[in-house]
Amino acid sequence: MRALYLDTSALAKRYLLEAGSAWVRSVTQADAGNTVWISRAATVELTSAVCRRLREGTLSHAEADDAERTLRTDVSTEYHLVELSAEVAISMW
Repeated sequence: MRALYLDTSALAKRYLLEAGSAWVRSVTQADAGNTVWISRAATVELTSAVCRRLREGTLSHAEADDAERTLRTDVSTEYHLVELSAEVAISMW
């Protein structure tokens, strides 16, 4: 079992089809046995990316709804969240 931290660009690959999606999906599947960590900020950033693609016409409303619904479910059942506190933000500098 590995601990993986996915930033927003990596997390997006699980919900939006782009280069690298197959690999991210494979390592985040429950049977891969990995612990996946994400930042709370990544959920907001990913939602923003989904909305942008919807506005641009590269995602349908159904695809956007599915991505957001799946993300919400996964956040509550699969991911470990790193909350963005002042201490966390300062340690990143």
